Amino acid sequence: MGCAYTDTAGKHSPLYGIMLDSIPIYGAYGDNGVAPADLDECGGHTDATYSFYHYHVTANLAPPYVIRCFRGCVFNANGNPSMSSISGLIKTDATCVKAAK
Repeated sequence: MGCAYTDTAGKHSPLYGIMLDSIPIYGAYGDNGVAPADLDECGGHTDATYSFYHYHVTANLAPPYVIRCFRGCVFNANGNPSMSSISGLIKTDATCVKAAK
């Protein structure tokens, strides 16, 4: 059994999944098959391939592996009170990024 996705040399990694905040997460590589150097505090950015905000898994397979916080909108911790107690994990309505349609 192989990986959940397969990278193509010189290309942006394919879609890995959709996070709880409805923001897509892609594999480790961004434009031209290079690991992004401009990820924000949550592990996301916009780039030439995908002009909407999106996350990337970590290129070095080191913790946190996926993202550090949710940049998209998550309200009332989606019914999970334990999530709302983790400081900085969920952005407020004023700072969240709306998912691309």
